[in-house]
Amino acid sequence: MRDNGKIGILPLITVAVCLVPAFFLFAKLNPEGWIKKEGKPVKLAEIPAGDNGAYTGKTAGEDVPKLSGSKELEDMIGTQYESAIPKKVIKTGVYSLKPWLNPYEITNGRNNSGRIYRTGRKAAEATDSAILAVSDYIEYYLIQLPDDTYILAQFSDTYRKAIERGETVTLPLGIQKNTGKEARSYLKEICGKYGASTDYVLYAVDNEWNNEHEFTLFIIRFGISAVVFFILSFAILMAADKIRHR
Repeated sequence: MRDNGKIGILPLITVAVCLVPAFFLFAKLNPEGWIKKEGKPVKLAEIPAGDNGAYTGKTAGEDVPKLSGSKELEDMIGTQYESAIPKKVIKTGVYSLKPWLNPYEITNGRNNSGRIYRTGRKAAEATDSAILAVSDYIEYYLIQLPDDTYILAQFSDTYRKAIERGETVTLPLGIQKNTGKEARSYLKEICGKYGASTDYVLYAVDNEWNNEHEFTLFIIRFGISAVVFFILSFAILMAADKIRHR
């Protein structure tokens, strides 16, 4: 009877154990770098007036100014575009809600019949929880500029990895954005450590492309994580079965 009890809870234990690496993989995967092709460089002269920042995240043309110091970010006005060639990048562990998502829709739930219902809650504008941020948030980075000052920036994780590998990376088109009250609260400590302002961020995320491919990116991440989960689960259960029969 005792052995049967152990065998009965084994699948539950296996599921719990295998969910951890599967979730970690889901959180770390970045399929954007696999499916997004680098677009044609966009020159400032090609950007129409009053575009309201629609070209953020696009490849920066040769005539796009590069930030040399933090003061230049503070002095940017409206939807003035700039780029940067970071000397270093630091993860802050603070995230802001993706601007193309509806903050009320992502809090929706499902009842027992599988129907979606609205909670009426608004998602937080910022968070320091990596678990909450796994799908709906973009991380703030600190980047070191040529004069060794630091600024906040947001851009694709693909660029962050390239900078960490020591590559010379030119960031895509970015504009100055306010960080928001919630984000400033979370960012205060780490920005103070590096002497960076919490008020502004160089926002260089391609909203248009990410909005169009949001579901595709999710499916790829979920699919790969699910395959890893089932492989690990099968391997553990097979190993346990062999041990039991011995």
